[in-house]
Amino acid sequence: MVEMSIIFPTMNSADYIDDCLKMICYQKFEKEYEVLVGFEESTDNTREILERYPLKIYDIEPGEFHHARTRNEMIDYVDSKYVVLISDDVVPKDHDWLSEMWKIIESDEKTAGLFGKELSKQNTTPMEEFYKHYNYPDSRFIITEDSLDSLEKYKNYFTFTNTIIRKSVWKNHPFNTEILNSGDKDWALEAVLNGYKIVYDPSFPVYHSHNFTISGIFKRFFDYGVALEQSEYQKEYEKIDSNKNLISEGIDYFNKEFKYFKDKGYEEKIFYAFLYDIGRFIGFNLGKKHNIFPKFLKSKMSLEIPKLS
Repeated sequence: MVEMSIIFPTMNSADYIDDCLKMICYQKFEKEYEVLVGFEESTDNTREILERYPLKIYDIEPGEFHHARTRNEMIDYVDSKYVVLISDDVVPKDHDWLSEMWKIIESDEKTAGLFGKELSKQNTTPMEEFYKHYNYPDSRFIITEDSLDSLEKYKNYFTFTNTIIRKSVWKNHPFNTEILNSGDKDWALEAVLNGYKIVYDPSFPVYHSHNFTISGIFKRFFDYGVALEQSEYQKEYEKIDSNKNLISEGIDYFNKEFKYFKDKGYEEKIFYAFLYDIGRFIGFNLGKKHNIFPKFLKSKMSLEIPKLS
């Protein structure tokens, strides 16, 4: 058994995966770890790049990738105490990234999952830059069952982008394969309701960001809305029907974004950011009501649903 396994799926990532692999394959970590990459057949030279590095390739049959199911299969495949979950466009800030997250989760056996700070990459849009600033603070926080009522429900309180989980917990609580995406928040809530902790700590940051258009952010948040509606845990603890709370959170978000833009000298982007946030808000709310839409229309409104067709 190795101490940790880093796993992630990839496809057609030749343009950027080198940056990820250069950092994750050569970490300064005193214990044995491995990298397992789930590879789906690509039209570029992604596999050729993977074969240059000290890692294992887990082949995914064409068209068979599913965020939760594929990750479950890959975690089941590895023999390790901890599993690190990232995406293929993540770049750890330094070579102590793995060591830092390991020290934290190893220190408390009641921690089921630990996730870390995400930093914007160069040439990131101001909207995405603020999103990272808003969702990934410089201070640590811990989620327990007792703290759920005070949870900032519309922030990212767990994600599989820069995360380590305890495999023994996952064995009893695998990821929900009935959810459109990976079900990160669903899993975190399930773990907390079974007596574990979820911890956020900014001490092992990664660079990770996306430059969405208004159409793209609409589709991304439509998928988040779908996933929330599919999760019994999220429906209960995020109070899915509380539109008043959602509007209040949205106004607070934009007010903070407005101030951030002024402080950063991004005033010329404020109107576009407003339209961008409207797209995010509408997409999320329509996603929560996805069952009223025919499948062909949902596929036009989603990033993930067309991949499952």
